[in-house]
Amino acid sequence: MQLPPFKGAILVDEQFKNIVFEHACRMENKKCMDCLLNRQCIYACMYENIPTGWRIMNRAGRLCAPFVWQPPLDKKTDYAGGEKVVFNLNLFGSGINLLEQLAIILGRFGEEGLGPGKGSYKLHDVTLHNPFGGREQSLHSMESGENAVKQTIVTWGHIETWAAGQPPLKKMSLLFLSPTFLEEQGVYLEELYFYHIIRELTMRASTIYYFYHNMKEVELYYRDFLERAKTIKKVKDFTRFVSPEKGIKSVHQGRGLLGEATYTGGLDEFLPLLKLGQFLHMGENSIYGFGRYKMRLPIVGLVHEK
Repeated sequence: MQLPPFKGAILVDEQFKNIVFEHACRMENKKCMDCLLNRQCIYACMYENIPTGWRIMNRAGRLCAPFVWQPPLDKKTDYAGGEKVVFNLNLFGSGINLLEQLAIILGRFGEEGLGPGKGSYKLHDVTLHNPFGGREQSLHSMESGENAVKQTIVTWGHIETWAAGQPPLKKMSLLFLSPTFLEEQGVYLEELYFYHIIRELTMRASTIYYFYHNMKEVELYYRDFLERAKTIKKVKDFTRFVSPEKGIKSVHQGRGLLGEATYTGGLDEFLPLLKLGQFLHMGENSIYGFGRYKMRLPIVGLVHEK
């Protein structure tokens, strides 16, 4: 089997999109923009830029998906028979109900083939994982798939408990694992200050929470929270902007940020949001695997990866 260096590119393959459409759409001769069901539609969430009319922090909201794909980060392209490829999938709120559909879509795409000469794959297993409790099990290993899902759901309480267990934090690094595209006033940011990151994560988390958790507003005082984010200083910057590689161009044409940046200040209150952001990703086309990062937290003089 052959895959592109950036594995998320298969998610915008025309055949993949057609399979998603066949599974998701039940409306005839209806445009996604005008469909009353577009907020619950996998196809509309993944491929249509639909305005919602909801504004947050003076920005007009766009429909976002209640899930994020995390394709493998390696650039391997050729796979022999019997080798495994692991795609992670993070689902949020009511998006958890889409797990079975998304698994079926991914499996069907592999069985129909990735194009002439590129081979095919078979969906081997769907494994549920709780990164906080360490619980992991196959979705189909239990009599009830619904119960299996419930036992691996992560709540905000899990994240807050994790954050409360960390020592006081005055310094941390963010390692950008996949190209990250943050935009401001129509221009891609070529330098990310801590404020930019927190602003982006706040908007993204709030939008997903609002649309996929029963239309509830997030109880967060944005202005004060973001003003405090401005006090966090960047002390090291080993990030770089890279031009789109083969495979990335089909998903995003702009240059993306990669590398590592280190920040200092009163970081404790931002830790839960940053942890959540590791699952949400940030920036444009997050759903396909862009904007993925991880935190590096110093503990007792050592660097401990979280």
